[in-house]
Amino acid sequence: MKLVNLTPHALHIENGKKVIEIPASGIVARIEDEVLSVFEMDGFVFCDLRRKEISGLPSPQEGTIYIVSRPLAMMLKGRSDVVFCDEFERDEEGKIRYARALSRYKGESNV
Repeated sequence: MKLVNLTPHALHIENGKKVIEIPASGIVARIEDEVLSVFEMDGFVFCDLRRKEISGLPSPQEGTIYIVSRPLAMMLKGRSDVVFCDEFERDEEGKIRYARALSRYKGESNV
């Protein structure tokens, strides 16, 4: 199995008893948004957005798993080759040290 990191930074993931680093691949899968409107309220700027497209996500390839952000994975429930880091080990300050699992979304939401 080949893991391809489609995030902009290296990932640290537990693999058995050790933590491995998966470097950024240089390709970043992103959700591209379209700005529908911009308005101001009480000095804050608000934008209404609509999801436009997903960029940087390769087509499925046999034996390859793509690691993306959790929001992007949520949009791609039908792709079993798309996962995100989950079940984090954190340090004393709450910063993520590494992920203990790679998860994916399947089926419909019950929310």
